[in-house]
Amino acid sequence: MAYKFDPNDQTTNVLEDKVFISVETIRKNIGDLGMKTIQIMAYEGISEEKELIRAVSDVILFSTEQLVSDDSIRRSVQRLCSNGLIETKEINTGVRRFNILWLTTNGSLFVGKNFRRRPAESECEGFIREHASVHHGYLIKDVKKILEDKKIYDEISTERKENFIRIGDGKACIPDIVCKSGDESFYYEVECGTHKQRDFNEKCSKLTVLTREIIIVGQNRKIVGGVLKRQVETWIDKEWDALIKKDVEVYLTTISDLKNDKWTYCYDVYTSEPRCNCPIDRHKKGGES
Repeated sequence: MAYKFDPNDQTTNVLEDKVFISVETIRKNIGDLGMKTIQIMAYEGISEEKELIRAVSDVILFSTEQLVSDDSIRRSVQRLCSNGLIETKEINTGVRRFNILWLTTNGSLFVGKNFRRRPAESECEGFIREHASVHHGYLIKDVKKILEDKKIYDEISTERKENFIRIGDGKACIPDIVCKSGDESFYYEVECGTHKQRDFNEKCSKLTVLTREIIIVGQNRKIVGGVLKRQVETWIDKEWDALIKKDVEVYLTTISDLKNDKWTYCYDVYTSEPRCNCPIDRHKKGGES
């Protein structure tokens, strides 16, 4: 629904096609539950539908001691969509499938008009700011969660500002995930398979300044066994002499294999073919197998 709000009118808004609509009509369309849902979404910056449903349920239970079913909240989300206030998209990270939500321009204006408050930055907006795309951001989020659940690192960072590392010659490296265990640091690159070979080569070569163990995680076997495997092997062939001197090892894995404690492919650069389905030694040495 392509409408915009008249800042001088509390009730009436104008559609681009010269159709008039009342803010009060929108309120009635979405109901009290819809108003509470969009308020919590905007105030908390929640993007995942399941997280929003849980947050709305918790707030209502705490404030009214009433239980609201997940289906009721889900229907309120659908009404917000049908009234043009939010949009939704399915995300698949390789270990889970879920819906993300974001406020439309009209949704943000509606929030400002009704609650007199600018919406907080959403998780989606943060991922767009921090990472290459929303999908990339959620892949990184899920890889981080897997590593946190294994409880093998003291610290895990996915913040670009924190992960910024100068490597000399005016260059810098920003790993997607930096893990620390004692005095040691380990670096995980999370790839969607969309980089051009030149950019992929540059990223991997920068990592060799920091570590001899290159860890790359992709969404699924199609991407890992196709695009990323080919890119890794092209990079190894191009930089073979330098990699031999540094005794570089490459661990390429799907996110589901990482969760199940194995590398999909392991390269020691001395052999032409990678080893497959290598068990991970609990990542204690950066994933040595």
